[in-house]
Amino acid sequence: MFLDKKCSSGTVLTSIQVWEADQSNSAWYDKLQLALESTVEMVDEYIDKNPMNNLVPVPDTLAIGWEIAKLFIALMDTLRNHDDLSCSRTFLLTREDMTALHGGRELEWNFNGDGHHKLSVRYTGERPTYPTGSVYCTFRDQDGSLGQGGEWSTPMPLGGQAQNAPRAAVHDDKLHVLYAGAQGQGSVIAGWYDGTAWQAPTRAGGMTPEPAGLAVWNQKLWSYWYQPANTAIWGTPWDKDHWGYGPKQLLDLETKFGPGLAERDGRLWVARSSHRNRTEGNALVICGSTQEDGAHFGNEKELATSSHAFGAVSMAYGLDRMWVTARKDRQVRTYWSARGQSPDTAQWQSEAGPQAGSSNPALYFDGQNLWCAYTDAGGKPHLSRRINVTSTSAGTWSTPVPIGDGTHPTVLGAPGIVTYKGRMYAFYYA
Repeated sequence: MFLDKKCSSGTVLTSIQVWEADQSNSAWYDKLQLALESTVEMVDEYIDKNPMNNLVPVPDTLAIGWEIAKLFIALMDTLRNHDDLSCSRTFLLTREDMTALHGGRELEWNFNGDGHHKLSVRYTGERPTYPTGSVYCTFRDQDGSLGQGGEWSTPMPLGGQAQNAPRAAVHDDKLHVLYAGAQGQGSVIAGWYDGTAWQAPTRAGGMTPEPAGLAVWNQKLWSYWYQPANTAIWGTPWDKDHWGYGPKQLLDLETKFGPGLAERDGRLWVARSSHRNRTEGNALVICGSTQEDGAHFGNEKELATSSHAFGAVSMAYGLDRMWVTARKDRQVRTYWSARGQSPDTAQWQSEAGPQAGSSNPALYFDGQNLWCAYTDAGGKPHLSRRINVTSTSAGTWSTPVPIGDGTHPTVLGAPGIVTYKGRMYAFYYA
């Protein structure tokens, strides 16, 4: 069987029923097919035209899935002939799940009814697209020792269009910003600020529709990104006044999402969502460089697995621990390594938070404080700081505070954050 429908909500719900059809005739099947199509149209109309959408957000996808299940239960009573329903299951696929399936990957769904059922699932359509928006910057004065800041400035447009959240880093006394351009598969767009004037965003080489990973390593600023022509990560360093020519392809680091980068003890570490040879799920993995060329990495450490894709990953090293954030089963989750241990051999722990969000979070360590930027379910950006960290405790996330001036902008992804010359900057697209 196959489904050929467009989806604009970012989520696909699939309800599957297994019937014993020994007694059914073609007329019965025709009625069932017509009823199923009508049901899909009813659900679509409900989602698109719900009069409460302006007051209350569309119900959670699980609630919608339950409504779908109830409609199918009604169909069972009205349409079943002499056949028995073996089982009914509802599966949810996020935009990240569809992205992971794009390009020929096959999933295997296993479930039980009167017997064991196994279904192979593939997606042969186009790579899912993300909303595009203009790139903005806002900043506030920052007290590094206390982790406190002043009022956020009025947002300033940077003159670019993006299809995913910008990321930022400081190197060689310049503030660098990278993001995926809005056109097609997304050119890697870069700009920088020297404290007096902004360098206009220009194409930095490479293609990606995902957030790029940024980290300073071996006295160079490195950028790694997923390139849609294949499933590998590509990377290149900043060379004095431009991004390096001839990006390196890292064939062993497969992914379809933006990676997280961080330096620790002279090694460059990469965290990513992996799905190679995985028919039943996805994994969040981390590995470290073994040579100084930025193209060779050691064995992977698996941090977590999930039936849903983790999407873009963020990583930072600080407070004597490696930190990783990602969305697991559509909820933001924080992972950290044991204090003072190498990330590939350390014990890792995790917790939910800093808060349930609608986009992949972004980490940043400013030398004293660990920060996490993320969006709430309504697309409002927030900022939390890791507090109460000791030699025996990883602490907790502070109460979130809004990012932005009094308008509290609605954004399309978690802002990239960085501190530079006594200020904290947040870059977002909206």
